[in-house]
Amino acid sequence: MNKCWHCKKEFSFWEVWLSYWSGWKIQCSSCRKRQTVDFSKRFFIILLTNTLPLIMVFSSRYFLPSFSMGYLLVGFFILGFFLSLFVPLFKIYGE
Repeated sequence: MNKCWHCKKEFSFWEVWLSYWSGWKIQCSSCRKRQTVDFSKRFFIILLTNTLPLIMVFSSRYFLPSFSMGYLLVGFFILGFFLSLFVPLFKIYGE
């Protein structure tokens, strides 16, 4: 209970007490930083995969029929979501 759940670093009683009452998971600063990096990379993957269909929708209304554009847009949103789930498997860390 007094160890980081990711890297198993031990903490003092007061650090555990503070994290318990703050509602945090017990994490060291490097693990917390890595989690923030994961979230930002997920966000950018979702943003990049959804930029192309949004540009297509707003720049050319007659590029594709509306139902095809809807399928394309939803498909890219789903693709971006699933790619963002696998970011930790890509090992995209600066370390």
